[in-house]
Amino acid sequence: MSYLVGQWGTGPAGRSSLAALLGHPDLELAGVVTVDPRHAGVDAAELAGSGRPTRIRATEDPAPLLARRPHVVCHTASRSRDVAGEICRILESGTGVVSDVLPALVHPPSADRALVRGSGPRARPAAPPASPSGPARRTTCSRCC
Repeated sequence: MSYLVGQWGTGPAGRSSLAALLGHPDLELAGVVTVDPRHAGVDAAELAGSGRPTRIRATEDPAPLLARRPHVVCHTASRSRDVAGEICRILESGTGVVSDVLPALVHPPSADRALVRGSGPRARPAAPPASPSGPARRTTCSRCC
């Protein structure tokens, strides 16, 4: 069985993830979203450092990727302005998410304030973090003011 996977983020972690995705025989690339305007329009293979063009070009618009209804999106855009909003948008589309933003969810003091309810030592993630040892069974997105 093949899995349809999207890549959201084209920084160093995203390009590494993209290379692994393109090299895996059981994974099919659904699309690439970039927050870097310099990467918009660039073929996924070029971003990944692979020689064989995919005909899938990075875009700043996530709608085409989410419209393909991938099984999962690998979100590595940790420097995005709205990480929480992006992850929620992916989840709300019915798509699973794998993200390297996990440390911010596990350690709320270091997280983007949009990801955290409250402040101070008792602040907690707005969404239950995925466990590094296994998948989260249920995730709810919420925002704080």
